[in-house]
Amino acid sequence: MSVSNCAVRGRVAHKSCTHSFKKSRRHNLASALASHDASSSSRSASSKQPAVVQMDRRAFSIMLSSVPLSISSLVTPAAAFAKTPSGFTVKKDLQDGYEFLYPFGWTEVEVQGQDTVYKDVIEPLESVSVNVIPTQTERLSDIGSPEDVGKQLLSKVLTSPSQSPKLVGAGVRQDKDGNDYYTIEYLTKAPNYIRHGLTVIAIKNGKFFICNTGSNEKRWDAMKDKLKVVVNSFTLVPALSGAVGATIPTF
Repeated sequence: MSVSNCAVRGRVAHKSCTHSFKKSRRHNLASALASHDASSSSRSASSKQPAVVQMDRRAFSIMLSSVPLSISSLVTPAAAFAKTPSGFTVKKDLQDGYEFLYPFGWTEVEVQGQDTVYKDVIEPLESVSVNVIPTQTERLSDIGSPEDVGKQLLSKVLTSPSQSPKLVGAGVRQDKDGNDYYTIEYLTKAPNYIRHGLTVIAIKNGKFFICNTGSNEKRWDAMKDKLKVVVNSFTLVPALSGAVGATIPTF
């Protein structure tokens, strides 16, 4: 069953379908990172070419040829959120070492395979989730550019086989500690809806972080400013002593 069949049920979550799809996405990402790590380990020391995760991009061969990538309007420095904006709440995970803002009123829910999930109980497509995956890769640039990584995530992680993805924009920001964050904007078309998504990714201390949010395309104009606050506020913070690596998920 595809994730689209889950979403169209409105307010009632179809747990078995959601778990199956989330597990598949995590498996795809873990496999991709493992493949990249293995490739990096066997690379000749004299090679200076950046490694790129090998993924099937046939779904993008036609679609992406005419997609304009908008960067400046997508990325806002996290420092802009030194004070919590009105209408938002801070989520801070000191065990894995990250924090972000989410809209007031969203409720935390437990979804197997996700580190953190908050969602609107009325609008099921409006949510934010965080995944934490182990990796040996040290920098995002070792995998590719924001556009390259965005295409790879769309083809293997952020969408199901029944959905048609379209990359809208990609950008990069850097925090005061020198950590890079890739942000991508995209559309995923399912039989009964179109989801407008924003995702930010980062790497630190052997962990690959994915913070994903979005809404139904019909509500994008009403939600886009809030959702951009969510992804642009995602920041890596010092983890508690001894906590690094303690809760890395297994597959």
